[in-house]
This record gives sequence, C-alpha cells and structure tokens, in this order.
Amino acid sequence: MQHVFIRANAAVDLGLGHISRCRNIARVLTDNGATVSFFVDQIDEKIQSFLLNYKIMAIYSKSESFISQFDDAARFIRQMERCGVPDVVILDDYRLDVAWETEVAQKSCAKIVAIDDVRRKHSADILIDTKWAGLNTQSRYDGLTNSDCLKLLGPQYLPLGHEYQAPETTTSQSATLKVVISLGGGGSAEFLKEFCERFIEQISSTEDVSIVPVVGPYLMNQDLMHNLEFSYQKISPHYNPDGLFSILQDADLFVGAAGGSLFEALSLRIPCLSFTLAENQKNNIFDLQEVGNTFHVGFVCPPEIPKLATLAHTMLQQLERVQAICEKNRIVSIDANGCERIYQAISSLFHRTETNEPVWTYPSGDVPSGYTFDTLPDADLNYYLEARNLVNNKENMALTETITSLDHMLWWLSPNGREFFVLKQNGVPVVYVWQKCVEVTERVLIGGWFAATTMVSGVDAMNALQRQLSNTDAMFPGIRWLAVIRKTNSFT
Repeated sequence: MQHVFIRANAAVDLGLGHISRCRNIARVLTDNGATVSFFVDQIDEKIQSFLLNYKIMAIYSKSESFISQFDDAARFIRQMERCGVPDVVILDDYRLDVAWETEVAQKSCAKIVAIDDVRRKHSADILIDTKWAGLNTQSRYDGLTNSDCLKLLGPQYLPLGHEYQAPETTTSQSATLKVVISLGGGGSAEFLKEFCERFIEQISSTEDVSIVPVVGPYLMNQDLMHNLEFSYQKISPHYNPDGLFSILQDADLFVGAAGGSLFEALSLRIPCLSFTLAENQKNNIFDLQEVGNTFHVGFVCPPEIPKLATLAHTMLQQLERVQAICEKNRIVSIDANGCERIYQAISSLFHRTETNEPVWTYPSGDVPSGYTFDTLPDADLNYYLEARNLVNNKENMALTETITSLDHMLWWLSPNGREFFVLKQNGVPVVYVWQKCVEVTERVLIGGWFAATTMVSGVDAMNALQRQLSNTDAMFPGIRWLAVIRKTNSFT
C-alpha cells in the first residue's frame, strides 16, 4: 500500500470533523510509508493550514459546486488519472455513498474504505462506523454492504490523534475550574456567546471558574467572541486550534455538540454535557451513557440556552456526583488505538492477514430472582425519565406534558428533597416510587409512584407500595401520609 487518496470536505455547515479524523488516519498511514493526498471541494486557507503536510487537490473550481454523486465521482476520477492511480481511496462525506463508491471502484483497482455514521448503503471493501449502538452495534449495517465487506463497527475504531494514546496524568495546581465549550469546527458564534453570557450570570463572586469557548475556523461571526473576551475576564476563547487535546487535558467539564470533540473528551473521562446540532449527532441516550455520556439533552433551541447554561453550572458545582453518575453508567471505554486498528485492517486487504478485530460484549452477572425493593441509584436518572414520559404515566400525572431531558436533569440535580426507590422483578425495574417529608401543619410524608414499563400489574403496584410503607414505618415511625390521587387512576 503506497498511495492513498482521501475524499473529504470541510465547510461552515460541516466544520472540520471529517477532515480532522481523516488526518489522524493519514498520520498513521504516512508513518507506515504511504503517501496520502486529500481531495476536497475547494481549497481555502483554513484547509491548507490544517492539512499543511499533505498534498491537497480541489474537485471544483471557485465558481463550481457539488451537483450529484455521479458528477463528483467523474471529477474525482479525472483528478485521480492526473495524479496516479491510488491503492486505497478513503471516503468520508455524507453526500457520497454506494453510487460514488461503485463509480470510482469501476475506474480503478483501488480498495475503497468508507467512513459513515448514519447507516447508509455501501459497496466499500471496508466500512468504518464508530458509533456505539448497544447490542445493535455489530448489526447496524446488516444488508447494507457487500458480503465480503470488512466492517469496523464501534468506538474502538474512533480515529483519535496520537496525543491521546498516553496523556500525562499530572495533578493541576490551579484551583480554577475549567469549562470547555465547543460546537465543532463550524456553526455560529451566537450560540457560544449566549451560553457564555448566561453561564457568567450563574457564577458567584467566590467561584473561580474559567470558560474556554473553542472558536473553530469555520465559526461564523467570530467578532462576537472577540467582544466577549474583552468584556469578561473569566472567558478565554481558543481560536482555530489545530486540535483539542491541549485544551481538554486539564478541563473539568466539557459542554458541546455530540460530534468528534465529545468523544475526545470522553476518552479523557471528562464529565460531559452534550447536545445535538445536526441529524448525524442524534443518539440514543442509553447508548451514549454506556460510553460515559449520561448528560445528553438532544436538540437545544435558542430559548433553551439559558437552561443549558444553568445545567452546566449545576454540574460544575456537583462535579464529584456527576463524575460518579457517568462512571457508573460507563461500560465501554474509549482508547486511542482506533487509527492503528484501521491501518491494520486496511493492510490486511493487501497482505491477506487475519485481523483480530475486538468485538465488545456486555458484561454478565448474577441477576436476582423475584422481587427486590431498593433505593434508586443516582445514575438511573435517564431510565426514570423514560418511564415517567410513558403515555399511560403522563395521563395520570398532574403535569401531563412530556418532560424534556434538559428540564429533568436540572430537576434531578437540584436539592428537591425527594427519595427514590425502585421495585424490580428478576432484575428488571417495574415500579418507581418517590417520597418526601414536608411541613404542613405538622411533618408529613408525600409520595407517589409510576410504572417503569407498560406491562405493570396491580399486584406489582401493591407490592411496591407495601414495601414503601414498611420502609417508612421504620424510618419515620408514626408519621402521617398525605396522598393526592386522581379519581381516574385505576387498574383494569
């Protein structure tokens, strides 16, 4: 394997994520003797600066732009014929899939490597998708690739930079808490500005906090960040960084879009608050928490940015608790060997060597039989919300609207005085119970319960309530209960 061509792109709406991860792969390829060339839509100063050590070719002139996969493939092939036929073509572009791969493969003998994370059809020799999807991770592309396609699926193939392989574990001498916020390489500065200003409002005079917005090269309206920097001493933007490692290695909290930067932070086990800015960043919260990202709030619209800032500040004030929650839910670790694994897989196409690709499996353990009734772990906050938002539960609530993850996490971390319990049957939650001591004319207990699934019976509910009463009799002997029950609540 001597010559590798990479087709990727960067832009305001894309940021630098695709180029960045391809550059990490390119470094390993060049370290092993390959020459790597990048093919992008158009060459600008930002791309030139980021790919300083690589040959860069433009697919389009300044007056041209993308029309279709077939047109793009034809242009790439013409460029390929001028530059020499490659051994490998790496494709990382949401606009291009099986149609592009087929056209290019037919015009060359190159092996095609496709990088994807939105589950599309491919005809590549190797498919890389680093998304963790729980039990479905290894089956996400069933029926979407050729039968002989080598599929590299899961976060063990995250192409992190070499600097993440052995980060120095030094203890910071600074008492300043550092919050890093990133939208990726693009986006608009309005979001960053609003978040930083609302976060500053939360900080008391006794809190020593530094807010570090990452200002990517394609971020629009960067002048807003310059103005912000001059207005607030606690805000220290980083402009056009070549990578995030030096910024993240001493961070206490990462706030950002659920793109590549998030997973760099997770690899360093930094507590994270993430959100969604694009369709490709949509993730199942239970999959995310298994890689250490329990606090994900989905799409955030501009009116919700103040709440996001409040949640970030609340998490910063409760860092030990937040860290414990994230580590409790983490069952998949992210290492920095993804690029090397990718290189070994590509090499196997030429040397006919067997690849021992790591396939992660869920840890097994003893599951208690029958009913158990215990305090609800703090880390189960997302399961609690999922159950509360079940249609049958919402209909029986005083507040019948769906509760958002953002509102729920703010409430969960607030000092609400509630105690939570869970009734499980054979290790599976069936009923959630809560209680709280309040002062009315005397000290009384209020409480409630709701089903954890749609398959809960009256027997399950009575079991949970009986166990709760036994607990409270022991903890609060003689205390009165104050119950508010809707007349329509009943089992049929």
